Amino acid sequence: MAPEQITGGRLGPESDWYGLGALLYEVLTGSPPFDGRCSRCWRRSSGVTRRAPELAAVPADLDSLCLALLLRTPQDRPRGEEILARLG
Repeated sequence: MAPEQITGGRLGPESDWYGLGALLYEVLTGSPPFDGRCSRCWRRSSGVTRRAPELAAVPADLDSLCLALLLRTPQDRPRGEEILARLG
């Protein structure tokens, strides 16, 4: 679930890109970026506060893309054209 869904923010394509990042993270590591047991850890007065754990033993280009897709702020996440360009 994208951070904006947790905090009641506006949903849009960026929320879907977050979902892609979460799926990519799980494919690359074998586990989800967050275990879901600590939803209150995500909430603070300023919104979501946790970042996805760093990836280990993953090619740099996929590491960078995956973590960019998991950024907390929707407008900071890459969009379709940028994702395709980064994938080559």
